[in-house]
Amino acid sequence: ESAISIDNGIMQMLSLAGTKIAVFFNEDQNSEKFRPLNLEKTKIYSASHSKKLENLTSNEIINFVSGFFNEF
Repeated sequence: ESAISIDNGIMQMLSLAGTKIAVFFNEDQNSEKFRPLNLEKTKIYSASHSKKLENLTSNEIINFVSGFFNEF
């Protein structure tokens, strides 16, 4: 029914299957081609150049995911 993922191939397969996904996604010059394909059911935490995913705190992750299941 739903999943939490990072920007990888598994996320793309879940997206194609119509799964509701919360994605942690690094933004860079090549990232657009790797965005999830099913944006209607996807919530994206888009990390910018100033804040990479590896620098997220546990509270930032919890806050992002906490409302995920109620949004769709």
